[in-house]
Amino acid sequence: MEKMLHPAYLKAFVANCSTVERARFSKSHAVLFIEVGEFYQEGERLLALLRFINTKFKRCTIILGDTLQRHLLQAKERTDAASAYTQALVKGNEWMEKNSFIYQRLGIPFTIVRWEEWLKHPDYQYNRKRLDQLYLSNAGFRIVFDEMVQKISKRWQALSEVQDAARLDTLCTDYLKEKCAVVISWAKCGYDFAIFTRRMNEVMNQLYLIFIKPFYANKMVPVILRFKKYSSHHLISQPEKVEEIDLISIPLEGVLI
Repeated sequence: MEKMLHPAYLKAFVANCSTVERARFSKSHAVLFIEVGEFYQEGERLLALLRFINTKFKRCTIILGDTLQRHLLQAKERTDAASAYTQALVKGNEWMEKNSFIYQRLGIPFTIVRWEEWLKHPDYQYNRKRLDQLYLSNAGFRIVFDEMVQKISKRWQALSEVQDAARLDTLCTDYLKEKCAVVISWAKCGYDFAIFTRRMNEVMNQLYLIFIKPFYANKMVPVILRFKKYSSHHLISQPEKVEEIDLISIPLEGVLI
């Protein structure tokens, strides 16, 4: 993928992970979640993400969160669930077509899994129940979960000018519960590292500490990335940093991965 460099380009860097963990990269399976429509995973950022994975890991699974977006589309387009699902599926198809020239040039084995496959996964309903039980029994988790729902609700309201606040909260809650249950389901899939394009928020951190780390040693270890932009001088002489984009410092407004 070296030929994919542009005269001015972003490069991804690891913002966490110990030396020991980084030494495992080259023999490991990474998972990357793509939330369709999010700017921080489009264009040159996507190129930088996949170039990083291509040069660091042995194999990769890309999770395409396309039909997950039906919850947002119901709020934004003020449409019913069936229509929102169809729209989300179309957007996923468009993403696959638009970005095929990038992911098809990966030099390592990779798989793209669409969101609907995870909703049909045998562990999904079980993990959804586990999540509901955690919400009811763990006050600390309930607080951070509710806070995240409010952040998502505020963000979506700004995007869609939704008038029905109760409906919006329901959609945001369903979105976050679905997302969390699917992430828990990944633990048994053998993914060694989970690539984050923003820092982990507290909901994701709690899921990792409660459901994954105690039972799946060295699996789904978070890898948090930041990005730096280099000029064309980097290609012909010494590196010249022209802009640093620290996605870790950007407000999390409802982003899990």
